[in-house]
Amino acid sequence: MYKIKFVSKAERQLKKLTKKNKPLAVKFKDSIEKLSKNPYQEAKVGDLKEVWGYGFRLNKTDYRIAYIIIEKEVTIFIIGVGTRENFWQRIKNYWNKNIKDNFNN
Repeated sequence: MYKIKFVSKAERQLKKLTKKNKPLAVKFKDSIEKLSKNPYQEAKVGDLKEVWGYGFRLNKTDYRIAYIIIEKEVTIFIIGVGTRENFWQRIKNYWNKNIKDNFNN
C-alpha cells in the first residue's frame, strides 16, 4: 500500500468541500483508500504528464482527485481535489507555479 500525503492546498480544499457534507467526506475517504492500493488510474498528458487523476460522481456532481506518485518513497501526494468544472485547468496553473520543480521524478 502507498502512503498518502497532501500538499497543504489540497488538504484545505478537501476540508472545505466536506465540511458540511458527510456522504461526500466518506466518498473521498473511500476513493483515497482505493488509490493507496492501486494508484495507477488516469494518467495525464502534456504539461501534466507527471500527474495522475481519479474521478467519481456523487449526487449528480463529478469530483476529481489529482495526485503524484513517488515510487521511491511508495507515496502518493494529493495536489488537488474538487469538482470537475475547470478542475484540470486549476491544477495545471497550480502545478506550473508551485509544484512542478519540487516533484520531478
